[in-house]
Amino acid sequence: PVMALAPQSGETVVDVAAAPGGKTSYIAALLKNTGTIFANELNPARLKSISANLSRLGVANTVLSSYDGRQLPGVLGRNSVDRVLLDAPCSGTGVVSKDPSVKVWVVRHRSMYVCLYMNHIRSSTHAAW
Repeated sequence: PVMALAPQSGETVVDVAAAPGGKTSYIAALLKNTGTIFANELNPARLKSISANLSRLGVANTVLSSYDGRQLPGVLGRNSVDRVLLDAPCSGTGVVSKDPSVKVWVVRHRSMYVCLYMNHIRSSTHAAW
């Protein structure tokens, strides 16, 4: 997703679902630690992992936040960013091997994930960031 985003040095970039920080740190490397990255994570408890990873890697151009991604255009302002990365976690399928009970929950709630994901996309594309 980050390569498709193609961030350029000096740009302002939003990572809407940033935890645990791998994509954010990759963006920082491509920006050569210039510009500004807004690393957002809905779950405030996950900000600690982002902060630790960015600190460990020497990333200095990132602001952490914890908003519903649909609120970010209002928080950051119109036309205030150059690029937005929305690699939203749509399910718990990545942890099915660790916790098989997740598989049943994911199957039952698949349409909810699609609806939430589409809302995030609409917010990101129609917000005139």
